[in-house]
Amino acid sequence: MVQLSLLWIGMGVLVGLLACAARLGPGKLPQYTNHKLLSLHSVPVPVIAMLCGGGMALAGGWLGVLLVGQFLATWMALWISIVAVVVGLWAIKKHLSCSPKVYM
Repeated sequence: MVQLSLLWIGMGVLVGLLACAARLGPGKLPQYTNHKLLSLHSVPVPVIAMLCGGGMALAGGWLGVLLVGQFLATWMALWISIVAVVVGLWAIKKHLSCSPKVYM
C-alpha cells in the first residue's frame, strides 16, 4: 500500500504540473500580503497545483480503496485529483479577479 500511496502522490503532482502547463491557473500571483505570515500570495502557482494534486490524489486513492477496492482506487485517485486541481486553480483565479489590488 505504500507503493500505491507514492504512485497516487506522483500522479497528483503530475496532474498539477500538467494543469500549470495548460495555463489553467492565474499566470502569476500578485506579491502583496496583509500580514507578515506566509500567505497564499507568496507561494508560486505550480507549487499550489502540485500540493493540491498530490494531496487530493492521496485522499482519493484511500477513499477509492475503501469504496471500490484496491484495483480501481488508482483511477478514482486520478479523477479526484484532476477535478480538485481544475476547480482549485479556477477558484484561485476567480478569487484574484475579485480581490482588491493592494500593494505594500
